[in-house]
Amino acid sequence: MAFEKLDKAIDSLEDTILQFPIGAKTKDDYKPIEQKIMDIRESLIAINARCLTAKAIIDCKLSSNSSEKLHKSYDKLNKNISNYLINRKALILCNQSRGIQDIIFQNEGSKEIQEKVKVCLQKLFILNDKLISKHEKRKKLMKKQHHLKLESCNAIYDYQDFLKERETIRNQRLKELNPDYVQFKVKINRSISKIYTMKKLITNLIASMYKELYNNVELIEVLGKHKDMINYETIKEIARNTNLNNS
Repeated sequence: MAFEKLDKAIDSLEDTILQFPIGAKTKDDYKPIEQKIMDIRESLIAINARCLTAKAIIDCKLSSNSSEKLHKSYDKLNKNISNYLINRKALILCNQSRGIQDIIFQNEGSKEIQEKVKVCLQKLFILNDKLISKHEKRKKLMKKQHHLKLESCNAIYDYQDFLKERETIRNQRLKELNPDYVQFKVKINRSISKIYTMKKLITNLIASMYKELYNNVELIEVLGKHKDMINYETIKEIARNTNLNNS
């Protein structure tokens, strides 16, 4: 039970190390750049709000009892500013659209401008049709990809069940023919599991020590030695190579 908890803790440590941004050298660099930008933006918004509040209090000579009214006024100001920016953008787009309609349908402007606007609209319509076509193809491809992923997952699960069934049949036969070998293999697999857990612990602990890893080349060599996985077949291969070298 304790060994399983250790294995879960190592997996959690490994996930944390893998999520650590590339190039980060200190714990202060742990946050991704996007998160830093969001934090700075929120801080600037809060600072800006405080500056506006202080300026409004000074200009209007408000007392500290008027804070609730001030917050309502500030919210109303933000809402009005947002509406103004949206309406201003909408008016600009409306004026541009009206100008294009007048050029195309009312023949306003010079011939040169009319021809340029028509060429631009033709290119715009062609580009829009291409984007729509690509969007439809992308939807079909994403749907096909989803179905292929489901088929792949189902095939993997079926193959895993097949392997488990074969392993069960094989172990049952071994129990009948050679029970001592089955017990020996169980012990070997248990030992391999412990070794693999310790290898993960070593590699993840070394990977988390950025300063020591940067200054000591020996730690990099240790990481290289413990990077490969160990299973029953690799143990047999190591034993076979050892016997060949001894002979």
